[in-house]
Amino acid sequence: MEELPSGPAGGGKKELGGGPRPEDLPEDKRCRIIDAAVAEFAERGYELASTNAITARAGVSKGLLFHYFGRKKDLYLYLVRHVVDRYTERFFKDLPELDPDVIERVFQIALHKQRLLLEEPQVNKFLIRAFQEIPEEVRPEITSLQAELGDRSEHILTDGVDVSRFRRGIDPRKAVILVTVCLEGLQELFKERLTPDLAECPEEVARMLGELREYLDILKYGLYEREEGGGPTDGSRLPEGEGRGC
Repeated sequence: MEELPSGPAGGGKKELGGGPRPEDLPEDKRCRIIDAAVAEFAERGYELASTNAITARAGVSKGLLFHYFGRKKDLYLYLVRHVVDRYTERFFKDLPELDPDVIERVFQIALHKQRLLLEEPQVNKFLIRAFQEIPEEVRPEITSLQAELGDRSEHILTDGVDVSRFRRGIDPRKAVILVTVCLEGLQELFKERLTPDLAECPEEVARMLGELREYLDILKYGLYEREEGGGPTDGSRLPEGEGRGC
């Protein structure tokens, strides 16, 4: 079996500065604050979320919250990093053996993400808000984290791919690049449907997976029947002007 060479996993966790840290709190109290804050930010978003509501939910004083977590911005960034690290750890821990077929692997990973999405709707609602509705106040930090996550997961799509399955004469690296570019385009296509409420709508998630399967099958099996001379087998063409750019 021919394989593409492996790439580095990357990643790493940033440490907070000096002074009191959330980790200095008793675990039960820290978990109450984290759960309360995730719920508040998930339901109301960054701008409308209230630290008063968070402390009330968690049953702690506002002074304690600020002492260990800092300002609202500091709390939010801590939560995003905490939830992302927890999600990433679970994603890789529960990830099944990856299919050597790169197209099937894309769908396999999508199914795995679906399971995680539906198992913890509140947490995933928080993450979708964090990355789809990026508050201006924290945009640089969130954008940096997005890039880090991309580097950390880039190897998943290519490590161990069986390039001997590609049609004879196809450059394996170009084939994988094509799959990657198409996947980025599909992510952009589905972007508007990745709303915070998606985790609470399993029917919509299933519809999106069905559409993804259709697009992947087109990519896997091609658009045209292969015949002598090439071109569409029935001589059909798009109507005049359709499918053209400006």
